Amino acid sequence: MKHTNSGEQFGIPLAEVTEDVEKSACESLKRLWEKIQLEHDVDAMEYIGLAYIYGNSGLPASFEKGIGFLHLAAKGGCTTAQHYMADCYAYGIGVEQDADAACEYYRLAIQDTDVDMRQTAQSQLERLKQE
Repeated sequence: MKHTNSGEQFGIPLAEVTEDVEKSACESLKRLWEKIQLEHDVDAMEYIGLAYIYGNSGLPASFEKGIGFLHLAAKGGCTTAQHYMADCYAYGIGVEQDADAACEYYRLAIQDTDVDMRQTAQSQLERLKQE
C-alpha cells in the first residue's frame, strides 16, 4: 500500500471540535484549543488527540478526530505524536496498515529526547525492516 501525505484523510471538523471543547467545561482544554488555533502548538494537538482517542478531559471518544490531531502534531515535529502515528500505521489502528508510513514516523520518533522512547522507536523500526 502506498502512503500519501496529503492529509486529506485527517480532516478535522473544527466547528465540532469547538463545540466539543465548549461542552467539556474544562478550562485547561479550552486553553489548549486556543493554543492550537493561535500558535499551532503541537503539544496541545497531541494532548487533544489523545483526549479524543481515549474520551478523556470531557471530550467524546473519537478515533477520527484523535488521529487527525496526532497526525498534525507529528507533522509539526512532536516526536511522541510521531511515535503514536508510527504505531497506528504499523498496527492499522485508526488508519490503514502501512509499513512504509510506520517506518517514516519511527525514523522521526528516534529523534526524541527520551531515551526509552528512542529505543522503542528504534526497535520497532528494526522489527518492521525485518518483516
